Amino acid sequence: MSRSAVEVGGKIEYLITLSGSNPPVRIRCLGKVLRSHKPAADNGLFEIAVTMERYQFVRPEELEAMAVPA
Repeated sequence: MSRSAVEVGGKIEYLITLSGSNPPVRIRCLGKVLRSHKPAADNGLFEIAVTMERYQFVRPEELEAMAVPA
């Protein structure tokens, strides 16, 4: 989900949180946008489909440097 339109074919960076562990594990991903559309039920969010071309595990102290809430 995205709050803004995303260009199909464009590069995207996103975080995945695996919350089943303590502390939660964060994965920084880089990929490309495959699809993007705004559903008829306008909740202000776009649904997107992306690839995962590269990923990297993120340490908690790195999140602070990235300005991402823990």
